[in-house]
Amino acid sequence: MKMTEQEIEDAIKYFSLIKEKVLIEVEVKNDEKFRENYKKYPCSDINESFYKIYNKWGEELRIYYIEDEKTPDFITKLSVSNTRHGYEGYNKRLNNNELVYKLFEMGFCIGKN
Repeated sequence: MKMTEQEIEDAIKYFSLIKEKVLIEVEVKNDEKFRENYKKYPCSDINESFYKIYNKWGEELRIYYIEDEKTPDFITKLSVSNTRHGYEGYNKRLNNNELVYKLFEMGFCIGKN
């Protein structure tokens, strides 16, 4: 689902407030292209939350976070409950490439923030 510009701004504000409770995961088919593009962001380190998957159709950028009473309704509606093994510390997951790239611009990194 496409987010409005206002929703993107509000999401950036929210995730900035809970930054220490956010993990960003990246799955890509072409890791060389992604790595080259990622170098332009303030946090260009690539760590254990980056995966090259040969049969991947494209880029999948995910935000794992801990939902709380301050989570905006639109973020909750766009998110799914997280049940992935290894990510038990986060109760929600949001798949949104556009938002993740905006978070990269704001200094968020792949992995724990």
